Amino acid sequence: MAMKGLAVIKLGGSVITVKGGVPRPNLVNLRRLLKEIAQANRPFVLVHGGGSYGHYAALKYRVGEGKGASSPAGASRTIFNMVRLNAIVTREMISAGFPTLAIPPHAFDFVRDLPDIFVEQFQKSISAGFVPVTYGDVVLDQDSGYRIVSGDYLASRLAVRLGASLLVFGTDVDGVYRSYPPRQRERPIAYLTRKVSFGATSSDATGGIAYKAEQALLAAEGGVTTLIVNASKPGVLRRALQGRSVRCTRVSTDGV
Repeated sequence: MAMKGLAVIKLGGSVITVKGGVPRPNLVNLRRLLKEIAQANRPFVLVHGGGSYGHYAALKYRVGEGKGASSPAGASRTIFNMVRLNAIVTREMISAGFPTLAIPPHAFDFVRDLPDIFVEQFQKSISAGFVPVTYGDVVLDQDSGYRIVSGDYLASRLAVRLGASLLVFGTDVDGVYRSYPPRQRERPIAYLTRKVSFGATSSDATGGIAYKAEQALLAAEGGVTTLIVNASKPGVLRRALQGRSVRCTRVSTDGV
């Protein structure tokens, strides 16, 4: 049974980590965002990206290209980095007063779609009074051995499977733009549908804005109100969770 008013929140790695160099968390942003989530006062599931912890290792060891191009040692390093970041996120969630339970994707066998047992862990955790948190990770796959599953994919699929009423992708931009990088004073696309074209290139290990938009569209088509917002701006995430107006891209099946 879906929890009334449940929100799935995806916090991008670009928002909660410091870009470039050695992996470092952006604790100022992370703590502010957790405070905003608390102020919104609604049930939620949290998914976070990898940022400087996950993407560098995944690209360096070519984990995103699968077992043929990578190695278990490279995959292991990537998993370890994501466990480190998740430990920080979990610690900060507990400090913010959330009874947090981390659910690591690498403990499950992903074949094509989310494993039922993975979704059930979230359902059971929520029923027991926990706030589940998960993240983009390297996962086992009977077909390929192992592969990367992105936080965007997890957020989209969990929102649909858990019957969430809202999915918010918290990024470091105001939404999806028709050109990348955005032109000066360009506003984000207000309503993104499959009929709307936009330009995007990325060296991101999990596909960047184009992949995020695709996952957002799938969630919207699954009946979930879906927003792509700029979580690096104070107050935006809180207002989005409260149903208030923010500059963002609303992902829609029909454009209205």
